[in-house]
Amino acid sequence: MLKFKLVLNSIALGLLMVGTNAYAACVTNTGNISTTLDSIGSGSCENAVGGVIDTVSDGGYGIYSLSSGSLNINIGSIVTNGNYSYGVFSTNTNNTNTNSGSIVTNGNHSYGIHSAASNNSNINTGSIVTSGIAASAIVSSGINNTNTNSRSITTNNNNSHGIRSSGIGSTNINTGSIETGNGIVDGFQSSGIFSDGANSTNINTGTITTYASSGHGIQSSRDNNSNSNSGHIITSGVQAHGIYSWGINSTITNSGTITTSGDTAYGIYSTGPNANNTNSGFIISTGANGRGVVLAGNNQTFTNSGLIMATGANSNAIRWAIGVSNGVVNLNRGSVIIGDMVAGDHENARLNINLGSGSSYAYSVSSHVLVSDLDNRPMVTGSAYAAGIGAQETASEMLYQRTSVITSALDRRLRSYASNEIDNQPYWLDVYYSDVTRNSGGNYSTQTAFSNYNYGVTAGFKLPAQFTPLELVVNVEQSNLNIDGGNQKIDSSSIMAGLLAPNLTDLLGAKLSAKVLVGYADHNGDRKVMTNSLLYDGSRQIKSDYNSNYAVLGTALTKLYSINDRLTADVVLGLDLNVQRTDSYKETDYFSWDSRILTQLHSRIQTGLDYKVWGDKGSVFARVGAEHRDLIGGATQDYSINGTNVSFNTNNKNDTYLTAQVGIKAQLEKRVHLFGVLNTMHSSDSVNSVSGNIGLRADF
Repeated sequence: MLKFKLVLNSIALGLLMVGTNAYAACVTNTGNISTTLDSIGSGSCENAVGGVIDTVSDGGYGIYSLSSGSLNINIGSIVTNGNYSYGVFSTNTNNTNTNSGSIVTNGNHSYGIHSAASNNSNINTGSIVTSGIAASAIVSSGINNTNTNSRSITTNNNNSHGIRSSGIGSTNINTGSIETGNGIVDGFQSSGIFSDGANSTNINTGTITTYASSGHGIQSSRDNNSNSNSGHIITSGVQAHGIYSWGINSTITNSGTITTSGDTAYGIYSTGPNANNTNSGFIISTGANGRGVVLAGNNQTFTNSGLIMATGANSNAIRWAIGVSNGVVNLNRGSVIIGDMVAGDHENARLNINLGSGSSYAYSVSSHVLVSDLDNRPMVTGSAYAAGIGAQETASEMLYQRTSVITSALDRRLRSYASNEIDNQPYWLDVYYSDVTRNSGGNYSTQTAFSNYNYGVTAGFKLPAQFTPLELVVNVEQSNLNIDGGNQKIDSSSIMAGLLAPNLTDLLGAKLSAKVLVGYADHNGDRKVMTNSLLYDGSRQIKSDYNSNYAVLGTALTKLYSINDRLTADVVLGLDLNVQRTDSYKETDYFSWDSRILTQLHSRIQTGLDYKVWGDKGSVFARVGAEHRDLIGGATQDYSINGTNVSFNTNNKNDTYLTAQVGIKAQLEKRVHLFGVLNTMHSSDSVNSVSGNIGLRADF
């Protein structure tokens, strides 16, 4: 005999009697419904149910849908107290089962939402709490079901999952919060998402927290499954893995955060053959015998560009599992590894390092692992060591930049001589600032990205000379070189001094000049070395201090063409020989650099127009030009890595630059002229520069 009690607030209720079972049919309620039933709570209702539904006996249902194509919605409160009781139960296809209110199940094997057929959509936008054994929040057993939680799920007992699907082609999505195994009992084997059907997709963009042993964030047990996390997965139980997949051809993708703190807990645990797994987020394991990532199936590939950290006793950041083969780990740019990388007896374990040619690393790796550097620079095995070669690859470019600013200042001085503006202005000053950048050549290229900020002053004055004009020139410069986004930084302070002979002779109507300069520089380096040692936070900074000496020998032809009283054209042809000797130096125990002598030819042509705006009181000018540098000696840098001698031969031996400048000159008085120049430059190797100069010519 069935008993029921209905309390309505101005609501029409239809009753349908079928056999000995009582159902509330098509109920729309915004008040309260209290039912005390021995078997079935409210059945065949395909509209919105609000208020309170409370079932007592085993096998009770808050909403029981038998038909296809139904919308079954709870906007109130459903409480089931018996075993095998469900808040919303759908037994046919193409239904949408939604909880936007509250569902509480207190019995064993009792689910918040249960879909027992195919092509159903099960949605929780409210709260689901279960406390019995094997009492999961959302359960689907048909094919092609979609299960979604966007708010709150809590399960408090053993074998109780947040979302569980067993059908082929299911999609399980959490954008809200799932907590499992935080009850009075153990909560053993209670995962946030548990997919037991092939060709399924499991996605977490919210937060999954599991507290008990074997309580995995995402658990996937069949073939061709896709598992991804862009949110937070937190596990604290023994053997509770962040994402655990053992199907063939399955994938794991983490772009969020996975944290495991229990003993023998892994961030990513992949056991199926042919798996392809990726991490661009954070994987942190702090328990004893923990693992960041485990490759435990044949022919697996794991690609990392994020953080993997394992800090517990006997833990590993990356583990190629024992008894399997052909595991490949790719460390791409952005990779930070803290903890050992261990292969055991894993056959054909491989580690490919593609951090960029400007990066440096000193990794501890099992000798069993075949390590390859993909950036075309020397690497030393016996673990894995390589030095970023940015400073060596850009050396010829930096020599050009160091000398070209002086050459430009002297070329401006040569034009003043050619235009007979020097008689009463023997002193001159040229202050400059330059911003030079270049992009990386991309993966597998030795062309490193850099930015170089250099500023300084060039000054000179005319010496008393009997046979030809002669000037003393002094330049002081500070430069800040940043290579590969901070992987290496070099601050340099330098001084150069010498003589300029601006008018040795006339040649074909042009003035032939010559210059000779010598200089000295002090360099202070700061290099980031990626390391998986637990003593450091993924990398350590190492310092260097070394010196360089310079010599410049050059000549130029300068010719002016008077077009009219106001407009003058000019042409400058120049050729310089630049030499730099860098002393040997050492960077801790990792890298030791031999001395190196660079010899470079710098050729240039520039032409422009000068227009007098205010008579002899001032003018504006514009010039364009082309320059070329060619490294004719010193392309090879010899050095040692961890005590092993290696060498690097740069491909960056020459470059061609297009230049342009505009400026203004103004006479304050007869003995003082001011000028300002804005310069731009672009090269065939994608070096770009913007610089500015201000200065004066005067007789003090």
